[in-house]
Amino acid sequence: MIAARVALAVLVAGVSIGGCSGSDSGSMALDMSDLLPMDSQAVRQVKEGSVKACPLATLGEMADGFLANPDWSDFTSVTGETVVELTGGMAYDGVPTQLTMQFPINMVAGSFEVGYVEIGGVSQSVLVTSVLLTKMCAAT
Repeated sequence: MIAARVALAVLVAGVSIGGCSGSDSGSMALDMSDLLPMDSQAVRQVKEGSVKACPLATLGEMADGFLANPDWSDFTSVTGETVVELTGGMAYDGVPTQLTMQFPINMVAGSFEVGYVEIGGVSQSVLVTSVLLTKMCAAT
């Protein structure tokens, strides 16, 4: 009698702790993307957008193809504007350095522009930015 009660207690505990599975066993699978931070709407807008210099590729594809460890973030400027920032490693004249690109967002119009580019801590001209975008496009 005691053995039957112990067996029943073990069986109940096993079902309570172990749970059960049905035909939808995939719903319990861990999706690693659930653990990664999600991009903000502003970051997605820029990553999924394109520039005139490269209309057939997204900026996300351009960054992934050209930069080492591209990182996207956004912030609010002192003027209240949403700005998306892309940073990543690149080579400039054969020397490893860091690229920073900033894209001010017009959330109402759903558009953005290249607002600021810095290579190795030095602000770059529109001409260098244009050449850089062309090289990034070629890397896709």
